Amino acid sequence: MKELFNYCVQHRKYADSYGECLVELEDGETLKNVIDKYIEEPHDWYERVYSNAKELEKYDEKLWNGKIVHHTGRLVLMKTEQAYSD
Repeated sequence: MKELFNYCVQHRKYADSYGECLVELEDGETLKNVIDKYIEEPHDWYERVYSNAKELEKYDEKLWNGKIVHHTGRLVLMKTEQAYSD
């Protein structure tokens, strides 16, 4: 599997960060492989958490400068969350 992007953004002071992760599946891989690696794997409280994995055929990523990047293929989109730790 190939990670196309993986980010978390903090929208206000002293708050948790939220974002998205997009993974492209290689031949022979399934959604279950992604869930095992990202969601089911144990993690500490301060590490990034992944949820809501769903399989897509295309995804349009909007960049900060207004440009749009088109991703196609066997894709898996997940929500990301990281606890505020200061």
